[in-house]
Amino acid sequence: MELNKKESLILYKLQSLDLKIFFIENNDLEKKLNEILSEIKKLEEETKKLSNSIKEKELEVKNIEGEISELNKRGNKLKETLSSGKKLNEKELTSIQSEINKIQNLKKKHEDEIIEIDEIIEKNKEKIKKQMELLNIKKMEQSKEEEKIKEEREKLNIEKNELIKKREELIKKIPEDLINFYQSNINRFGRKIISVVIDDRCSECGMILPYGMISILKNSDKSINCENCGRFLILKKDIDIDL
Repeated sequence: MELNKKESLILYKLQSLDLKIFFIENNDLEKKLNEILSEIKKLEEETKKLSNSIKEKELEVKNIEGEISELNKRGNKLKETLSSGKKLNEKELTSIQSEINKIQNLKKKHEDEIIEIDEIIEKNKEKIKKQMELLNIKKMEQSKEEEKIKEEREKLNIEKNELIKKREELIKKIPEDLINFYQSNINRFGRKIISVVIDDRCSECGMILPYGMISILKNSDKSINCENCGRFLILKKDIDIDL
């Protein structure tokens, strides 16, 4: 289809409105919010892992304390045997004393384990405290961002409605065959059928246009196609002309 300068100008104005509407509809307002939500989720998961680790360590301490309690019972029985007045030979005495020493060494080992585990528990509790502080900060950021998005969306909806009204008014001035041409080719050219010539270049593909093409655009009513990308060309000075 061939276009004259006025038809190209009409389609350029329609194209400009459609692009603005498209960008409003596809504006990623939630990008920052989603990043914050992702950080919150990560913090919550890390906090949960730390909490589960603390529970496991506390259970481990409880089990070790149970083992220490059993060792104390065994040690007390052995000590009772020694203090009972029962006659024991040297071998029996040595055996009992050796067992008592083993119990004491094992108790010491368990007590040291408890100290190490308690240190880990305290470190994890401190980590959770810091995580919770950061989590509260992120949730405050989330709340502020949600409010910001709400306000921005309201503004964009107002702007979109105004653009739609302008589009409807412009459509009334465009012949049906020109509208059909526009609709059938809009996706082919990446939503830009009309390209503005700036500094003798096609602004969409960047090709430097021959002098003859520039001359036709300046001195005739005819709109021509870019030899490289195929879009219809319009001079920058012509885009502000009232229809």
